[in-house]
Amino acid sequence: MSLEQLFENIDASAIHGFVTNRQEEHLQLDFKVSRPEMTRDDRKSLATCLSGFSNSAGGIVVWGVETKRDTASNLDVASRLVPLTSLSAFLGTLRSITPSAVSPMVPGVLHKGIEDGHDVGFAATLVPASDSGPHMAKSGEDRYYRRNGDAFFRMEHFELEDMFGRRPRPELSAFYRIEPGGSNGVIPVARIVVGLRNTGRGTAHHPFLAVSPEPPIALCEFGIDGNYHHGLPKLPKGYSFRGERFGSLGQVVLYPGMDLDVTVCELSVDRWSLSSSPFTIHCSIAADGLPLAAIDLGITDAEILKGSRDVG
Repeated sequence: MSLEQLFENIDASAIHGFVTNRQEEHLQLDFKVSRPEMTRDDRKSLATCLSGFSNSAGGIVVWGVETKRDTASNLDVASRLVPLTSLSAFLGTLRSITPSAVSPMVPGVLHKGIEDGHDVGFAATLVPASDSGPHMAKSGEDRYYRRNGDAFFRMEHFELEDMFGRRPRPELSAFYRIEPGGSNGVIPVARIVVGLRNTGRGTAHHPFLAVSPEPPIALCEFGIDGNYHHGLPKLPKGYSFRGERFGSLGQVVLYPGMDLDVTVCELSVDRWSLSSSPFTIHCSIAADGLPLAAIDLGITDAEILKGSRDVG
């Protein structure tokens, strides 16, 4: 069951069961008590939970349950219910201080109230694991935390370095797609759409693609729509470069999982003179923070022939 499903399933009955069954705190579950107005210490507890869970695997905080150390397991277990009086006021305070309790703010945090009487009961907070961290606990803490077992620990310097290095990054590659392209006289023409693909978890800013096809493939001057438009603006090039360069000055970004058609190459197909070697389109790709990389696209006879057969 996912963390989100566990969060949805927490109700008053489940919270009573935590105490009855002496539920242990663990990597993704923590119990807290608080005053409705949330004292300075309560706000520090929230900040620590937001930082520690988001910097780890995510977790759920259940408010209104006291814990004590179990001598057998040496873990904190739910021991007593301490319901929140003025539950609505507590939720209002909780929601208002959450955005400023950590830096940067943790996206996707959810709070819900669980009534066990008129405006009395418990609350639950869902803290998702975050790719935009590390997140610093504020509210007077100004420290980074992680969750380990049933407790929160201050992060070491090497852990912070590692997390900063693992921020979501784009991963760009060049792709091609063969489409029917009509005919040139009696000879079918295959259109080869060339573009950029982002398979990473971060957004690619200022994407760049250089395309240089080897004969008999040639760039199509009419662009991807037949009206001289390309997926990225054309960039100046030197006389020695046999091809085209395309790049964004900021207007176009590639989001995770996104494909961007950039330009079109064409091949007039004479089926009796096809080479047994792949046709080649030389590409270079880059983006903000990503070094220039060279990629050769090899297109086989079978792919070209299939594209030719599809021509009406």
